[in-house]
Amino acid sequence: YTPKDIKAFRNNPDISELIFVLETYIKHTLNSYEMDAVFFWIDELKFSKELAEYLIESSVESGHSNVSYMEKIAMDWVKEEITTIEQAKHFTVTHSKAYRAVVKAFGINGRNLGEVELTYLNKWTKEYGFDHEIIQEACNRTLSNIQRPSFKYANSILTSWNKQNLRTLQEITNTDTPYKKTKK
Repeated sequence: YTPKDIKAFRNNPDISELIFVLETYIKHTLNSYEMDAVFFWIDELKFSKELAEYLIESSVESGHSNVSYMEKIAMDWVKEEITTIEQAKHFTVTHSKAYRAVVKAFGINGRNLGEVELTYLNKWTKEYGFDHEIIQEACNRTLSNIQRPSFKYANSILTSWNKQNLRTLQEITNTDTPYKKTKK
């Protein structure tokens, strides 16, 4: 972008706010490459300010504060013709490690998860804060115990772990040991 373009972008209140949001999340002043990326999202990709903000927030939330990563996600959204935050949220969920872990553990092939199933997945990741390994363990235990996929059953396992504030596989294993002894 030319200096004239940059000045015009910086004078736009929406872009100024977006730059502020990005700088706040990545905890440093944007360099020229990062600034160009923001301008590119708005100018070339035609992202709304809100969609660009969601791009930043969801990237950082997933542990990626690198603008190059955000650019890759932005390009994926363009390929998928994503233009709204709702579409972006759906894409983010269906491309998450937790989503893939559930689909793999439950042996779900040839279809996407339904709305009820996605509600469970969102609860496990957003409300409970479990990572994909914990969710996959609950799915595996579901299959071991009832020999079929059941989001409701997996939810009961994860709810129990959440109430006990178990956050790692090691903590879960340590809790299992006394239970198995009393069961014998």
